[in-house]
Order: sequence, then structure tokens, then C-alpha cells
Amino acid sequence: MLPIKTNGILNVVFDTKTEVNTEQDKLKNIYTMSGGFNLNGELTLKGGTLLLSGHPTPHAYDIKNKHDVVRENDWQDSHFTAKNITVNKMAQLYIGRNVNEVNSHFTATDKAKLNLGFINRSTPSCYDSEYTGTTHCEVQAVISDNIFANLATTAIKGNVKLQNHSQLNLGKANLTGSVQADQTTHITLANHSHWLNNGTSQIGHLTMEKGSILSLNDKFATTEIPVRFNKMIIQGNLKGNGRINYTANLAKGESDHLQVDGIAEGNFVLAVRNSTTEANPKSSLNLLSLKNSNQEGNKASISLENNYVDLGTYRYVLENRNHNYHLFNPLIPNSTSKEMNATSVSSIPKKESVTNVPTLDKKETEQNLTQLQKDFSAHQLENQKAKQSMINAQSELRRLNSQLNVLQKYVNSRRLGYYTQQAVLEQISIIQNKIKQTQTIFNDANATVKLTDQKLEEAKLALGSVNDLVLIKASAPAMQATNQDTSMMNIIQADWISQYANTALSELSAQANSALQISNSLDRQLFKQSDKFNVWSSVEHQKTEHKSDLYRPYKQQTNLTQLGIQMR
Repeated sequence: MLPIKTNGILNVVFDTKTEVNTEQDKLKNIYTMSGGFNLNGELTLKGGTLLLSGHPTPHAYDIKNKHDVVRENDWQDSHFTAKNITVNKMAQLYIGRNVNEVNSHFTATDKAKLNLGFINRSTPSCYDSEYTGTTHCEVQAVISDNIFANLATTAIKGNVKLQNHSQLNLGKANLTGSVQADQTTHITLANHSHWLNNGTSQIGHLTMEKGSILSLNDKFATTEIPVRFNKMIIQGNLKGNGRINYTANLAKGESDHLQVDGIAEGNFVLAVRNSTTEANPKSSLNLLSLKNSNQEGNKASISLENNYVDLGTYRYVLENRNHNYHLFNPLIPNSTSKEMNATSVSSIPKKESVTNVPTLDKKETEQNLTQLQKDFSAHQLENQKAKQSMINAQSELRRLNSQLNVLQKYVNSRRLGYYTQQAVLEQISIIQNKIKQTQTIFNDANATVKLTDQKLEEAKLALGSVNDLVLIKASAPAMQATNQDTSMMNIIQADWISQYANTALSELSAQANSALQISNSLDRQLFKQSDKFNVWSSVEHQKTEHKSDLYRPYKQQTNLTQLGIQMR
């Protein structure tokens, strides 16, 4: 097998001094590369415009109408790789339609523009005729929404450096890399664009169009635990409408962070993914800081996705502390300030206050819940076994008493020989001992039933010990203005637990309800007075609604079918 060889080093330079004044000039000055390249070197663009794109699938020439057959939905994808692509002197680089992958670092200086990813009605679309050799270009290509939706999203991997009024426009592409840019530069994230930042970035101005996404950490969309948390500084202004993704390690109180030194204006939704299972109750995560002293509160609308985020046991909302946006939970020490900014959080439901609520370590809380589930199941099993023992003992007592009555009548009604009488009396003694033993078994089982009934009730009530589970209502929107001491808020555990904790508590409650239903049904049957052999069956259908300060309301529907045999 021959060894794999790499390309030799090759640097390519595009240099044009042609002035561009009209649309026709623009067409003449677009250089198009549509076949892809794997360049072991640098690509430098000095002036002019370079378009990297895919190309139409060749079809037979239309002789009748004398033109190439180009179908909008039938293009072939291309790949481009270089060590570095540098664009300067007001030059423009376009990565157009049907580019599957680009691997390169990028540098733009001197008012140059990096247009990475196809943008409908903005990016050029060009192709060469397979028959005439002429180039056909549409400066601002327009394709149908259906074709655009099916275009491959370009995967771009590489870091970007911007200087001296240069620009980066990200189209239908996923850019994985960090950006270093001075304050004069501008980045625009268009619809369908996604910037996955993988390091510390410092940029100039940032505009996010509707449908764009900024992930401060490229691990956001994965299940991996980030090895680091990234910080991004926007030296200029932040404008537009977009989504900003964060990763966090709540156990250590760490997360990604965005800082805006200029003015923030627009609507931005923050999404948080926790890489661990539990939060540090002593920590407060600062997600976003707006540093400009001229920042007006009504210019920027900052909210959490779904208006809250469930992380472990807790449910968090966003608190604005003088334009510093933190994850907020009212009963976690140091997670909230005593004075909340007027734009911070939405109204908290006013209910009966809970006083002296202890806060437990989150890991300890989770262990307590697990232990409660184990204890409840063990008590339930012990209770069922004890009740079955009672049933068996009752049946055995009836059988033995019946035999004893027969033998006693036999002794009293007949004149028996000495040996026969002794044998019968010995049998009576044996039965009496068995009755005594069985009665002891019945009494022990009855005591166990009473004890386990009490333990089941205690296990159900023990759910109230998880008093540190305090989170916002699932239906409550982001908390509104309030300038009160958070220690005075009226809180109920059911309003402030996450969906995970609420599910666990509700399931425990439902199990307890089912166990009590079974117990009550058995009790009604076991203690009915009956003087004869009895076969019984019971079918119960029950619909109930349950409310508690410990968990949110839920409805429960149970169907219970029982079959039993009683003998007296």
C-alpha cells in the first residue's frame, strides 16, 4: 500500500485593482470557484469579490432554446479547505449556496467583508456554462423558500479575526470558532445562522436577526461536560432579536458569560443547559452583564427560554440586578439580592407564607428523595405481606376451630375406650396448641399491619421534609417588577419546584394513595362478619384530585380489582 501524501505548500493570491461602480462592474469582478479545493497554504484576496459555491448538476444542452439547463433544486455540493483565508482592501469573500463544509481560519482587514453562508436575496449565485464557457451570475440571488429550506447548512470550522472596520455576515451556516475583533468591526448573524463559540471571544458590534443563534459554548448541543466556560465581550452595541445559549456547571457555580460594553437593544432569549445534576445553593450564576451607564432598561428585553429553567431540583427565573442578569431562586442563599431591579422578575404568587424553611444541600436532598422512595416501597411490601398473613391465619383459625368442635362433640357424645379417648384428647391438645400458635401469628400480623400503616402515613408526611425545594409555578411567566426584600416573599414549595422534583413527589403521593386504597378495601372485606364460607370480589374505580403545598395539583385515576376467599 502506497503511503498517503499531502499536497505541497501553495499560497494563492487574488489581486484586482478594477474599480467597481455599477452592477455590471460587480458581475465582471466576481471570481467564482465551484469545484472545491484542499489547499495546503493560504488564500489571500486583495480587492474584488470571490465566491466559493457548489455548482449545478450538468444536463444536456437545450438546443431548441439555446441555453444551459439549470435546475434550481439540482446542484452539487463542494468542500473548501485552506490554512487561512485573508481578505483585505475592501475585498469581499462569499461562501454561497451548496457548500457543505469549509475548514479554514479567516482574517478580514481594511473594510473587507466575510460573507459566510448563503443569504437569500443577498448572496451572489454564479455558474459556468458547460457548453459555451460563459459565466452566469445573479448578484443578489433569489431562490424559493422551499429550495432554501432544503439547502445544506454550511459547516464552517475556524477562528475569525476582524480589524479596521471589517465585517462578518453569517448566513445559513454553523460557524464553530472564536472571534477576535476590534471595536470598529461588525458581525451580523442572519436568519438560520448559528455561531458556536469555542473560546474566549472579543468582538465589536453584534446584530442578531430573527432566527439566529449564538451559542457561547460549542458543547451546548451535546451531552459532553465542557472543559471550560467561555466569556464573550461585545465592545460595541448588541442589537436585534436572537437566542443565546449557555452551558453551566451549577455544582461548581460556573457558566458561560456575555458582557456588553455598548448599548443593548432588542429581544434576546437565554437558554441554559446544566452539565451536572445538582446546583450549589450558595452560588448565583451571572449570565449577562450590560455595562454601559447609558443603558436604558426598556430598550433590551432579556428573558429565559420558557420564562424559567429547571435545573436539578430547583426552578430558576431571571433576575435583573442593575442590568446584570442572574439565575434567581428566592430561598437559595446569595442567589438573590435584597433589592431587585424594577425590570427583574414577574409577580410572585401570593399565598400563605412558609416560615423557617431550612435549605438542604442539593445532593443530600436527592438522596433523601431516593431514600423516601425506598422506605415507602419497603413499608408497602411489608404491609401487604402482613395483611396476607392475617388472611392466612384467619383461615387457619377457622379450620382448626372447626376440627376442635368436631372432636369435642365426638368425645362428649360417645363412650370411648381408654386408648381411643386418650388418642382423641391428644389430638384435641395438638389442635389447641396449633390454635394458640396461629392466634399468635394473627396477632403479630395484625400488629405489623397497624405499624406499617403508621409507617406508610409517616413516609407520606415525610415528603414535607424536603423544604428546600422552592421554585416558581410552571404557569408563571418571568417575574415582574418588585422592590421588596426577597426574604419577605410568600412562598410555597409547590410553586417553586422543578418538573423533576414535582414528578418525584407526585409519584410518591400517588403510590401512597394507591396503597391506602388497597388497605381500606381489604379492611372492609376482612372484617365483615360472616358465618360461612365466603368468596368475595371487589371492583373499584376512583378518580381523585390532589393538592398540597409540597407539589403541584394532579389528578389520579385508579382501577382496583380484588378477589378473596373467607372461611369461618
